[in-house]
Amino acid sequence: MQVRRVSARKASAAFLTVLVLALLSSIQIAYAWNPTASDLTGTSSSTDNSVADALRRFDIDHTTAGIQTGEDTDSLAFLIKLQASQLLQSSPTADSSKAPIVTNPTFAYNSNPDDAATFPTSSNNGLWTITSFETGSGTIVSVDLYVRASATGDTDDTYGLTYTTGGTETTLWAPSTAALPLLDHSFLSLVEPNDGTWSWTDVDTLLINWLSNKVGGYTGAIVSVYEVWLIVKGYGFDATAMTANDQYEIDFTIGEEDFAMLFQATGAAAGTMKLFYRATGGGAWSNGETYVVGSITSGTAYQSVSTNLGFTLTSSTATVGSAKLVVKKTYLATLGATANAVSGIFAANFAGGTGEAGSGGATPNDLSPSSGGASWTLSEAIPDFPHGTLVLMAPVISAYLVLRKRNGAGDT
Repeated sequence: MQVRRVSARKASAAFLTVLVLALLSSIQIAYAWNPTASDLTGTSSSTDNSVADALRRFDIDHTTAGIQTGEDTDSLAFLIKLQASQLLQSSPTADSSKAPIVTNPTFAYNSNPDDAATFPTSSNNGLWTITSFETGSGTIVSVDLYVRASATGDTDDTYGLTYTTGGTETTLWAPSTAALPLLDHSFLSLVEPNDGTWSWTDVDTLLINWLSNKVGGYTGAIVSVYEVWLIVKGYGFDATAMTANDQYEIDFTIGEEDFAMLFQATGAAAGTMKLFYRATGGGAWSNGETYVVGSITSGTAYQSVSTNLGFTLTSSTATVGSAKLVVKKTYLATLGATANAVSGIFAANFAGGTGEAGSGGATPNDLSPSSGGASWTLSEAIPDFPHGTLVLMAPVISAYLVLRKRNGAGDT
């Protein structure tokens, strides 16, 4: 029987292969990640919490600390809190009457639900208009109308209710002779009659029209209006209804390197995350990695194919929303970061950003301290040598070289 001899070189190579595979199998690969974040002390001191053109939808929350930081074993994250959905109660401030005579007309908008403006259904084509609703700022999602009113019934004299914003008149109550109980009557999600989209100009020009009409002789019917008001709903941040070029940015310094990572919206639910770097103290920014996502869902953690960058956009509802930007520590190390102290943390929102660090069409909306910047320390230092796998392999390579030397270079 022929015995095949295995060379020492092949044996040592096999030994190396086994050890490398064993080491590699112990390395945890991050397929996706979303580090938790907590408030960063001092980030609620800035009073710069409004951005021209950005409106409420784009404000950093200023009721709590506006920036958060967090990390896991391989990455660090910064989170910008964004305001919760807005509710504004808007009251009218004026009225006009063609006919009939209205008694105490201001009682319909004096914020007292217990007194009433009254008018009789004693005029032909009577019209009383309530106007000049209070306005605010922000993108409007919907407008609800509330009317606290009552009416006595009649056999033939009628009352009705319509509204307009200067164009088409829309009927809320068709002319009626029926008695109306005293209630807070609601008309939810009013349709904007001109282009279907509410603006604060529409709110300002909104007309609430009370109609009355006498048929034959007046028989004594009375309409009582205790209060008229709007609830205007807007959103703080909607990850699926962004405006192109909205920009969320975090700048920070690690050791001798400055970094800027940002998310720029390219559509209602699409955008690009970028990372820039430069030597501490200024100079031109260098481009790092870019990560593009074409369809974004609120609360979903997105991570680039390289696993270096990621983000999570969370819509605000009754609670604050957020824009979280995440970067891998070892990637920062390849760009020059070697320390574990993070300083000069600055968060900003821009309307009309260009996708470059520090760009924007308006003054940044930030909640960094008004002077000095924030500071924070990683719980785990960024490794000096970013390629951890190669570092782990160093002892294996040494073992292989020892075996090769011991067995001679000429073995076959």
